[in-house]
Amino acid sequence: MSGIDIPVNVSAAGIAVAIQILDAVVRFPEFEKIQLSTVADINLMSEIRMPSGVIVLAEPGMGKTLLLDLIRRSLTQMANFFDKARPVLSVSLDSAVDSHKFAAKLMFALGYPMLPSRPNLESMTHMVDMGIERLKPKALLVDECQHMCEGNRDITARALTDWLKVRMDKHNLPFVGTGTNTFERIGEINPQFISRSSAKYTINAFQIGDAWSQLIQAFESVVTKVDLKALKTTGMLKATHAATFGNLRSLKKLLVYACINAADRPQAVLTTEDMEVGFDRAFGLSSRHVNPFRTKRL
Repeated sequence: MSGIDIPVNVSAAGIAVAIQILDAVVRFPEFEKIQLSTVADINLMSEIRMPSGVIVLAEPGMGKTLLLDLIRRSLTQMANFFDKARPVLSVSLDSAVDSHKFAAKLMFALGYPMLPSRPNLESMTHMVDMGIERLKPKALLVDECQHMCEGNRDITARALTDWLKVRMDKHNLPFVGTGTNTFERIGEINPQFISRSSAKYTINAFQIGDAWSQLIQAFESVVTKVDLKALKTTGMLKATHAATFGNLRSLKKLLVYACINAADRPQAVLTTEDMEVGFDRAFGLSSRHVNPFRTKRL
């Protein structure tokens, strides 16, 4: 153990900085490129009536859900106050999803208050088609798409994506799907579907280098309740990367606990000791993941 005291209760200042870190939207160049390209593609598809789609693969914790939210916001922005923005449908999948469950989720996204009394796929499909024709959504955004093809579920995944493909074609409905690398299998399972979602992007964990430095710099600039300038030193950059393996969610979690530890001091300046405590609180004590902030003073 480090011998450093860990506060039992979190102060108001600690809660405030934790919320600031969790709410921080830090768009690194690769992330922003995918967002802008996807929005441009959807706008083009809508204008020339070319039903198509975009697939984004990313490791867990690399901002897939945030990316979809930013795309949705961009697509629903109104150029004129008097314009009526076309809606964007958002669906998040879970385990054991099939055509029936996907249709049900899409019905709720379309605003139906409940499923039909006899929720067979045929009746639900009819209601989905009517809802899409009525609302004319600009795009369909689907999160956690890896659940379509996890395990030995090729037949189910093929049927689901065939059902989705028909909706895309029938309504000129652009599709954006995000998932872990498991979702890449959909290309083998249903080549016809993947031919309509030909644009594919991958978000990888950060490697140590310029991109990682820029990410830390971005956090240092948006987090104002604790001074994070110590993170920009070479030693801290390396240790923070070793602690999080370049994963964005892990970085936020580490910074939350470290900054909670620093928030109550008069100067509220982050130190190596704060990062040491933050690591233990964020990831626990494990011999397989050595605390890089304890092994040496940075």
